[in-house]
Amino acid sequence: MPKIHIGTSAKSIVEVTQLAAELQSRGCEVTLIHGQPSIDSALDESIFTQYLDADLLYYRSGLGDIFRSELGSRIGDQNIINRIYLTNPYQSNKLYQALTVARCGIVIPKTVLIGGQTYDSLQSQVGETFVMKGAYGIQGKQVFLVHSTEQYVREMDSLRGEILAQELIPNTGDYRVFVIGGRVHEIFKRVPAVGSFKANIFQGGRGETVSDDLLRERLSKIAIRAATALSLDITGIDIIEHQQTGELYFIEANVNPGWKGLDTALGCNTSAVVADWFLERLR
Repeated sequence: MPKIHIGTSAKSIVEVTQLAAELQSRGCEVTLIHGQPSIDSALDESIFTQYLDADLLYYRSGLGDIFRSELGSRIGDQNIINRIYLTNPYQSNKLYQALTVARCGIVIPKTVLIGGQTYDSLQSQVGETFVMKGAYGIQGKQVFLVHSTEQYVREMDSLRGEILAQELIPNTGDYRVFVIGGRVHEIFKRVPAVGSFKANIFQGGRGETVSDDLLRERLSKIAIRAATALSLDITGIDIIEHQQTGELYFIEANVNPGWKGLDTALGCNTSAVVADWFLERLR
């Protein structure tokens, strides 16, 4: 009976509970590890042993940056999903992702690290209206559309850490390409709610089927190249199509993607596909 451990910030997360159930139905022994460890559990190594004492580890969240890095430093030849997330502290940083995929020839929006520039100086680099985002934001949080000096100053006060200014690509929504083990599982378009520019399902966006075969092929090629460049086994790659030119732009890679919105929009069972791939990895 394969032992599979899943690191999670909460046992109630839908994707985690569904995946655990699918794995158990296939005869796996599944342990959900959650909660922040203590200094004592790090000093006596018990928290790290708990994660690594498995035939396969899928770490999603729960340790925070420091303990996650500590766990990564203890990895040997264990079978680990998204190993790079434990060994590279910048893997979920949007600036790191953009730089990494751009080096592979993937097109990205013009991107600038904000370091005290004025609104006017940023305008000259990324356009009059631009997207401002935190390097580590998730689910559409810490993302703003900026179109004035006053708003720029206000949003700067609300953000912490590294902040990016990014060219606004005119679009009708973004595309989430779900990659599992180097293969595209599914693609769906996320359309923003009326009055919003954020397409995230968490922010009220809705999912739509992508039926254009040529577009699916173009999206798939970019997503697989990006996932490979970032060394991610399971990821959701977000891509935007320019409304006028049709050019495709990489936006970000989700290291711990949710798939509830995908399953709802397309009627698929992503947890079952992930579970099957886990068993394939263990053979």
